[in-house]
Amino acid sequence: MAFEIGFSDFVMNIARDLPVIGFFSVFFATYFTYLVSAGVLYLILKIKRVKEKAFTFLFLSLSSVIAAGFFAPIIRAITLRERPLSIFEGNPLVSLTGTSLPSGHASYLFALACGLFFFNKKWGKWFLGFAVVNAIGRMFIGAHWPTDIILGVFVGIASAFLVKYLIWRYKPEYAEEKNQEHDGAEEDIHLQ
Repeated sequence: MAFEIGFSDFVMNIARDLPVIGFFSVFFATYFTYLVSAGVLYLILKIKRVKEKAFTFLFLSLSSVIAAGFFAPIIRAITLRERPLSIFEGNPLVSLTGTSLPSGHASYLFALACGLFFFNKKWGKWFLGFAVVNAIGRMFIGAHWPTDIILGVFVGIASAFLVKYLIWRYKPEYAEEKNQEHDGAEEDIHLQ
Protein backbone atom coordinates (compact mmCIF):
# COMPACT_ATOMS: atom_id res chain seq x y z
CA MET A 1 0.00 0.00 0.00
CA ALA A 2 2.93 2.34 0.63
CA PHE A 3 3.95 2.06 -3.03
CA GLU A 4 0.39 2.83 -4.14
CA ILE A 5 0.18 5.90 -1.92
CA GLY A 6 3.51 7.25 -3.16
CA PHE A 7 2.76 6.45 -6.81
CA SER A 8 -0.74 7.91 -6.73
CA ASP A 9 0.42 11.09 -4.99
CA PHE A 10 3.22 11.45 -7.56
CA VAL A 11 1.07 11.04 -10.68
CA MET A 12 -1.76 13.17 -9.30
CA ASN A 13 0.69 15.99 -8.58
CA ILE A 14 2.06 15.78 -12.13
CA ALA A 15 -1.46 16.05 -13.55
CA ARG A 16 -2.31 18.97 -11.25
CA ASP A 17 0.95 20.86 -11.75
CA LEU A 18 1.21 20.48 -15.54
CA PRO A 19 -1.99 21.70 -17.22
CA VAL A 20 -1.32 19.83 -20.48
CA ILE A 21 -0.90 16.54 -18.62
CA GLY A 22 -3.99 17.34 -16.55
CA PHE A 23 -6.05 18.08 -19.66
CA PHE A 24 -5.06 14.84 -21.39
CA SER A 25 -5.50 12.85 -18.18
CA VAL A 26 -9.08 14.08 -17.80
CA PHE A 27 -9.80 13.50 -21.49
CA PHE A 28 -8.43 9.95 -21.58
CA ALA A 29 -9.90 9.06 -18.18
CA THR A 30 -13.44 10.23 -18.94
CA TYR A 31 -14.38 11.23 -22.49
CA PHE A 32 -12.13 8.76 -24.30
CA THR A 33 -14.32 5.90 -23.08
CA TYR A 34 -17.16 7.21 -25.25
CA LEU A 35 -14.91 7.36 -28.30
CA VAL A 36 -13.69 3.81 -27.72
CA SER A 37 -17.28 2.59 -27.34
CA ALA A 38 -18.26 4.36 -30.55
CA GLY A 39 -15.26 2.77 -32.29
CA VAL A 40 -16.35 -0.70 -31.22
CA LEU A 41 -19.89 -0.01 -32.41
CA TYR A 42 -18.53 1.22 -35.75
CA LEU A 43 -16.50 -1.99 -36.17
CA ILE A 44 -19.56 -4.09 -35.38
CA LEU A 45 -21.63 -2.17 -37.93
CA LYS A 46 -18.97 -2.85 -40.59
CA ILE A 47 -19.60 -6.59 -40.35
CA LYS A 48 -21.49 -7.63 -43.46
CA ARG A 49 -23.43 -10.71 -42.34
CA VAL A 50 -26.36 -10.05 -40.02
CA LYS A 51 -25.90 -13.18 -37.86
CA GLU A 52 -22.21 -12.44 -37.44
CA LYS A 53 -22.97 -8.80 -36.58
CA ALA A 54 -25.63 -9.83 -34.06
CA PHE A 55 -23.39 -12.44 -32.44
CA THR A 56 -20.47 -9.99 -32.15
CA PHE A 57 -22.72 -7.32 -30.63
CA LEU A 58 -24.22 -9.83 -28.18
CA PHE A 59 -20.80 -11.19 -27.23
CA LEU A 60 -19.22 -7.78 -26.59
CA SER A 61 -22.31 -6.46 -24.82
CA LEU A 62 -22.50 -9.45 -22.49
CA SER A 63 -18.77 -9.27 -21.75
CA SER A 64 -18.85 -5.60 -20.81
CA VAL A 65 -22.13 -5.76 -18.87
CA ILE A 66 -21.01 -8.78 -16.85
CA ALA A 67 -17.68 -7.08 -16.09
CA ALA A 68 -18.75 -3.51 -15.32
CA GLY A 69 -22.38 -4.06 -14.43
CA PHE A 70 -22.20 -7.24 -12.38
CA PHE A 71 -18.78 -8.22 -11.01
CA ALA A 72 -17.34 -4.72 -10.47
CA PRO A 73 -20.30 -3.43 -8.39
CA ILE A 74 -20.33 -6.57 -6.26
CA ILE A 75 -16.62 -6.25 -5.50
CA ARG A 76 -17.03 -2.50 -4.85
CA ALA A 77 -19.85 -3.15 -2.37
CA ILE A 78 -17.66 -5.62 -0.48
CA THR A 79 -14.42 -3.61 -0.41
CA LEU A 80 -15.62 0.00 0.06
CA ARG A 81 -12.19 1.39 -0.85
CA GLU A 82 -11.79 5.17 -1.03
CA ARG A 83 -10.50 6.86 -4.16
CA PRO A 84 -7.03 8.49 -4.07
CA LEU A 85 -8.48 11.93 -4.80
CA SER A 86 -10.56 11.75 -1.61
CA ILE A 87 -7.48 11.01 0.50
CA PHE A 88 -4.87 13.45 -0.80
CA GLU A 89 -5.05 17.18 -0.28
CA GLY A 90 -5.16 19.61 -3.16
CA ASN A 91 -7.56 20.51 -5.90
CA PRO A 92 -8.76 17.39 -7.70
CA LEU A 93 -9.06 17.55 -11.49
CA VAL A 94 -12.49 15.90 -11.38
CA SER A 95 -15.21 15.33 -8.83
CA LEU A 96 -15.96 11.66 -8.24
CA THR A 97 -17.98 9.83 -5.64
CA GLY A 98 -18.21 6.20 -4.69
CA THR A 99 -15.62 3.55 -4.08
CA SER A 100 -12.76 2.64 -6.36
CA LEU A 101 -11.98 -1.10 -6.24
CA PRO A 102 -12.12 -2.37 -8.99
CA SER A 103 -12.07 0.18 -11.77
CA GLY A 104 -15.35 -0.03 -13.65
CA HIS A 105 -13.78 1.72 -16.63
CA ALA A 106 -10.96 -0.83 -16.77
CA SER A 107 -13.45 -3.69 -16.34
CA TYR A 108 -15.61 -2.37 -19.17
CA LEU A 109 -12.85 -1.44 -21.63
CA PHE A 110 -10.74 -4.56 -21.09
CA ALA A 111 -13.84 -6.76 -21.49
CA LEU A 112 -14.56 -5.01 -24.80
CA ALA A 113 -10.94 -5.17 -25.94
CA CYS A 114 -10.45 -8.82 -25.00
CA GLY A 115 -13.75 -9.77 -26.60
CA LEU A 116 -12.82 -7.86 -29.74
CA PHE A 117 -9.47 -9.66 -29.74
CA PHE A 118 -11.34 -12.97 -30.02
CA PHE A 119 -12.88 -11.74 -33.28
CA ASN A 120 -10.02 -9.76 -34.80
CA LYS A 121 -6.55 -9.80 -33.26
CA LYS A 122 -5.41 -6.60 -34.98
CA TRP A 123 -8.31 -4.51 -33.71
CA GLY A 124 -8.22 -6.27 -30.35
CA LYS A 125 -4.61 -5.14 -29.87
CA TRP A 126 -5.53 -1.56 -30.76
CA PHE A 127 -8.40 -1.53 -28.29
CA LEU A 128 -6.26 -3.14 -25.58
CA GLY A 129 -3.92 -0.17 -26.08
CA PHE A 130 -6.86 2.23 -25.79
CA ALA A 131 -7.92 0.51 -22.55
CA VAL A 132 -4.39 0.93 -21.15
CA VAL A 133 -4.40 4.65 -22.03
CA ASN A 134 -7.73 5.06 -20.21
CA ALA A 135 -6.40 3.18 -17.18
CA ILE A 136 -3.34 5.43 -16.98
CA GLY A 137 -5.56 8.50 -17.21
CA ARG A 138 -7.78 7.16 -14.41
CA MET A 139 -4.72 6.92 -12.13
CA PHE A 140 -3.49 10.39 -13.08
CA ILE A 141 -6.80 12.04 -12.14
CA GLY A 142 -6.88 10.18 -8.83
CA ALA A 143 -9.90 8.03 -9.61
CA HIS A 144 -8.07 4.77 -8.93
CA TRP A 145 -5.16 3.16 -7.17
CA PRO A 146 -2.94 0.89 -9.31
CA THR A 147 -4.47 -2.25 -7.75
CA ASP A 148 -7.96 -0.96 -8.66
CA ILE A 149 -6.84 -0.92 -12.27
CA ILE A 150 -5.18 -4.35 -12.05
CA LEU A 151 -8.32 -5.91 -10.58
CA GLY A 152 -10.44 -4.11 -13.20
CA VAL A 153 -8.26 -5.56 -15.96
CA PHE A 154 -8.65 -9.03 -14.47
CA VAL A 155 -12.44 -8.66 -14.10
CA GLY A 156 -12.77 -7.44 -17.71
CA ILE A 157 -10.63 -10.15 -19.26
CA ALA A 158 -12.16 -12.87 -17.07
CA SER A 159 -15.67 -11.73 -18.07
CA ALA A 160 -14.78 -11.93 -21.77
CA PHE A 161 -13.41 -15.45 -21.27
CA LEU A 162 -16.51 -16.42 -19.30
CA VAL A 163 -18.78 -15.23 -22.11
CA LYS A 164 -16.58 -17.02 -24.64
CA TYR A 165 -16.90 -20.22 -22.64
CA LEU A 166 -20.69 -19.84 -22.41
CA ILE A 167 -21.66 -18.81 -25.95
CA TRP A 168 -18.73 -19.26 -28.37
CA ARG A 169 -20.10 -22.59 -29.57
CA TYR A 170 -23.09 -20.69 -31.01
CA LYS A 171 -21.02 -18.39 -33.22
CA PRO A 172 -22.02 -18.38 -36.89
CA GLU A 173 -19.70 -20.25 -39.25
CA TYR A 174 -19.32 -19.43 -42.91
CA ALA A 175 -17.47 -22.06 -44.92
CA GLU A 176 -17.21 -19.89 -48.04
CA GLU A 177 -15.21 -17.26 -46.12
CA LYS A 178 -12.57 -19.82 -45.26
CA ASN A 179 -12.06 -20.61 -48.96
CA GLN A 180 -12.07 -17.06 -50.33
CA GLU A 181 -9.21 -14.59 -50.27
CA HIS A 182 -9.94 -11.27 -48.59
CA ASP A 183 -9.15 -8.52 -51.09
CA GLY A 184 -8.19 -6.03 -48.37
CA ALA A 185 -10.11 -3.18 -49.99
CA GLU A 186 -12.45 -2.85 -47.04
CA GLU A 187 -11.45 -4.35 -43.73
CA ASP A 188 -14.15 -6.42 -42.11
CA ILE A 189 -14.16 -8.11 -38.73
CA HIS A 190 -14.47 -11.84 -39.24
CA LEU A 191 -15.04 -14.46 -36.59
CA GLN A 192 -12.04 -16.68 -36.16
